[in-house]
Amino acid sequence: ERLKDRPSVDFALCIGDDIADEKMFKCLLESYRPTGPQKDQRFIRQVYTCTVGRKPTEAQYYLHDPNEVVDLLALLSQTN
Repeated sequence: ERLKDRPSVDFALCIGDDIADEKMFKCLLESYRPTGPQKDQRFIRQVYTCTVGRKPTEAQYYLHDPNEVVDLLALLSQTN
């Protein structure tokens, strides 16, 4: 509901490992998917969805296990 107006975001990383997270992935991607004749890419470039464990998913990416989640977060914390 909060994404209805599709506010611009600087960065969003959505990570989940459960079937319940699939709705969250789908909602984010649908809300920030480029629309209209110009297909404005600025919305989707900052939104990343990631599931933990290789399985069918709505997420764009996957990480193998929780250790990779920790590694990714550590790497992101070191960047500007």
